Amino acid sequence: MLAIIPNFLIFLVLAYVYGVLLFIVFKQALPKNLILPVFPGIAILGIFSQWFLLGGAINFFVFLVLVFGAFIAIWRYFFYYQTHFSNLLAWFKSMPIWQIILLLSFLLLVLYQSALPTQIHDMATYYLQTLQWMQKYGVVYGLGNLYPALGLGSAWHSLLSIFQLPGLMPFYAINACLVFAVFLFLFFTFLAEPNMKEKTENPSNKLQSFLYKTNAQDGFLKLLPAL
Repeated sequence: MLAIIPNFLIFLVLAYVYGVLLFIVFKQALPKNLILPVFPGIAILGIFSQWFLLGGAINFFVFLVLVFGAFIAIWRYFFYYQTHFSNLLAWFKSMPIWQIILLLSFLLLVLYQSALPTQIHDMATYYLQTLQWMQKYGVVYGLGNLYPALGLGSAWHSLLSIFQLPGLMPFYAINACLVFAVFLFLFFTFLAEPNMKEKTENPSNKLQSFLYKTNAQDGFLKLLPAL
């Protein structure tokens, strides 16, 4: 169960980096909910996985390319990533103990469920076979004529293929990552955001002062460089 935590972290961090990059490139203000960039980030990773699938096998090299791209994005826009991540870190540090316990309890529940044998019969029927074809050969023209399911080319499968990393457990729990991200999103929306709004009314609050000085939530457009 605990062995898939590195996979969780790697996937969510990459999705976060590419999601924030999307807002920067299109010169859009980052949303007040600090978790929201993860969702467009997952979509971007899925699009990249389909693009790489057309070019050949999806293997560890593809993963390294995405990691390299993430490092380039952070290096190029370091100030903006630092600002947004500081806000995210400030949120975690400001959590009361009961919220931390609730968050960790839900994470353990998700990890436990992910470690159980799958109840999806299609996993053995064609999911695993599709992943193998994608990892070894990429798109094989005419394969769907032999067995239609292998020709579906799901972006979910190509995304899973990227995160089958050497030295780590086989990772088929992107659904669990998405569920946890949704929980974090709702957690921030209903618990953290109202709390942060109350704190911003107090001028002596350090978190309010930081957010005001960086203007990260409402004036992010003013900080964007010319692209």
